[in-house]
Amino acid sequence: FINSKMRIDAIGYQTYQVTVFEVKPNASSSAIGQAISYATLFAKEYNPPQKVIPAIVTDASVPDTRNLTRQFGVMYFRV
Repeated sequence: FINSKMRIDAIGYQTYQVTVFEVKPNASSSAIGQAISYATLFAKEYNPPQKVIPAIVTDASVPDTRNLTRQFGVMYFRV
């Protein structure tokens, strides 16, 4: 992002979607906000033809975080 302190952790490109990843140990609701923000700003700046999807990668399963990702359409990966 131009002139921004925001940093996307990873981007995955597929034919039908672009996934913007936020990687956080023990991810909480703040990671959801970051993932949504980064995906929104990425879509605005680059305007890809594919759908842009926010995602979180984390090492711990936090029930509230998992439920909120479902609610807000954020992909969730526990590794």
